[in-house]
Amino acid sequence: MAPQLFGFIAGNLNIIMFDLDAPDGGIDPQPRIDTQDVLTCITESQRPIVTYVRSVEDIMLPPDALLAVANPKDCLEHFPSTVPFENHYRALSKRDLVVSGLPTPGSIVIETRLNPMQVRDPQMRVEEVTRMLEVIKCRSTPFVVKLPQACPGQGVFLVRNEEERSTALSVLETGIDTMLQQLSPSNEHLHPSNFIVQEMLSGSAVAIALFLSKEGEVLITSVCDQFVDAQGNWGGGHIDYAGQESRIEEYRAIAKIIGDYMHTLAYYGPLGADIMMDAKGNHVVIDLNARVTGSHALGFLRGHFNRERRVGGVQRKVCGGVGGGEDGRCGLVSWEREGSECGDGHFGGGGSGQVDGFGGESKAASDGEVLIAETVFGC
Repeated sequence: MAPQLFGFIAGNLNIIMFDLDAPDGGIDPQPRIDTQDVLTCITESQRPIVTYVRSVEDIMLPPDALLAVANPKDCLEHFPSTVPFENHYRALSKRDLVVSGLPTPGSIVIETRLNPMQVRDPQMRVEEVTRMLEVIKCRSTPFVVKLPQACPGQGVFLVRNEEERSTALSVLETGIDTMLQQLSPSNEHLHPSNFIVQEMLSGSAVAIALFLSKEGEVLITSVCDQFVDAQGNWGGGHIDYAGQESRIEEYRAIAKIIGDYMHTLAYYGPLGADIMMDAKGNHVVIDLNARVTGSHALGFLRGHFNRERRVGGVQRKVCGGVGGGEDGRCGLVSWEREGSECGDGHFGGGGSGQVDGFGGESKAASDGEVLIAETVFGC
């Protein structure tokens, strides 16, 4: 769903999407059809121009074009980009956030002591994994464990009791061994083999959406509350348009500090930050997302919802089981079936299990079929 969502809010830009393989080894045409269904809902002046490629080798950039990516990938590093890939990696690194000088909850970094040659030795890796996990075995609950690169709650472990400690250790024992094997002379300087153990704060995190100019100027585009489940998985965001001015002012100081740090990395563009309050009442940075975030679009929809339609707030949720819907009307910017993607639409006010396409076509959620929807609710 993410490529559809990013495309939906990209504006009139050139975007590149990868084709998906069909079972017979050819190209599956359905994702192209679904994406086209989504993007044709947008007025032409704001509609992105899509190029489909089968592999990285098929990407051809126009002269002087720069690639903007949500997450830096090794296979794309040879392309000219808006932000140097190593800088972008550091901007997304949980380790780099802890050592950045930005205010964060109390944290310790558990770093490997092995070098790229030593990680080839299986016995040395076993001993190193045991050493690194010792702090998780011994630390009093509650606390949070974060892998160096994680997004939407993945790679983040909330350890509040012995059962959650056992689960985290079970996953990390294998995960850290895999992480150690990926250490190489070419990436050692980026400190990719570590994890963070962090103080768990009470309360909920606020998501601030920022845009950082190339000159380092910081613009707060929205401040949103978040839907996070008991396991720490992100499930959506909510914006109160009436309270935006006061909330933006409240978070302006921490946004400026974040912007100054990101500017040292030559980062510019969309940026999200999760902020909480510590025991002393100070703002601390829980996470930095140097990319378009899930609630990024909500601030820009203020004119559409609040000024034109007098809607006081909007939620963006990731929903399972669209069949049955919710009261009122809902706009879908993308959805997917289990195992494949669908298009776009809206639901509400219709029959149970019915999804009405923006173009007038209706699509039913059949019995036993799960639809995962990216939705925007007026509330």
